[in-house]
Amino acid sequence: MKKPTIYTLAQELGTSPSTVSRALNNSPKISESRRRAIKELASRRGFKLRDFSPRLTNLCVLICTGTNDETIFSDYTDQVINGVNRYCNEQDLELSIYSSPREKLNSIDVVKELFRRNVDGVIILNANSKCNFIEQIEKEKLPCCCLLSGNPQIPNNILSVNNQTPARKAVEYLIQLGHRHIGFLYSAPNNQAQLDRLEGYKSALQAAGIPLKEEYIPEMPTSPETTGIEYGFQAATRLTEESPEITALFAASTDLAAGARSAFYRKGLSVPEDISLIGCDDNPHAEYFCPPLTVVDIPNIRLGQSAATWLHRKIEGDSSAKPPQEPWMEGRLIIRETTAPPHSE
Repeated sequence: MKKPTIYTLAQELGTSPSTVSRALNNSPKISESRRRAIKELASRRGFKLRDFSPRLTNLCVLICTGTNDETIFSDYTDQVINGVNRYCNEQDLELSIYSSPREKLNSIDVVKELFRRNVDGVIILNANSKCNFIEQIEKEKLPCCCLLSGNPQIPNNILSVNNQTPARKAVEYLIQLGHRHIGFLYSAPNNQAQLDRLEGYKSALQAAGIPLKEEYIPEMPTSPETTGIEYGFQAATRLTEESPEITALFAASTDLAAGARSAFYRKGLSVPEDISLIGCDDNPHAEYFCPPLTVVDIPNIRLGQSAATWLHRKIEGDSSAKPPQEPWMEGRLIIRETTAPPHSE
């Protein structure tokens, strides 16, 4: 017979490992009757309390990648992790980070690996329909939250924001300024947020009766090692050479916008006199572009805090915990100095 652990006790009781650990540690957050029931089961199963050492609840940020060599820290992941960390500091929780390629996560007992790391709940970044391991996490009842995207067959664990609407508003703003030749840059074919921004771009053009031109949407990088800034530079360079009539560009991330801005400078194009530019995610660098960058603001730090709050409630066994739906999650357009009406021909 296998030696009992807090995880096997939690599974038998239909609760979370953190609830079991708190009860065994006489936490006042657990009711007296609940503590007694957990301790009685631990005694019957031969689980010795002296083997139990108190620890903090561990919230893990699991970063899915395409390959072993893919960079895991971007402005987006930095901001999300900062938001999670703020909540953990406020609530005296432990934060851990675990990164692995999707293919590897699908091939291992990912729940066993997370338990080995003393994880009580997991926030998953960069998940998509290929992340079959999420089904394993849900089956084992490990509290989880997929941020922005996840496996569409398992929709109840996804915390997202509306990326289509603010993207559409950004393109509508360019159209109102008089632009009709508007390009779009994105670099992550499995990133649902960027795909939603692409749909917002398309819907704005369609509503205005402007034909969609595929040549205004460059092909994505073939190498996963190509960074957002590098690809933004390469793609914007091609756009200015192959479609010189473009007067505005909407980039699905700030990194892409930074690369595009460099490409325009190399080509002798002024922003916004010759070409307008809008990026996504208002990271700290955007306001200090030269000129300051107009952006679709997605509050990633606040999103990380909300994900941690929701996950913590699930770990605590709050059956009423639902993904937050608040006005700030709609995003907003921040107009700065990289957008202007096009030059009259």
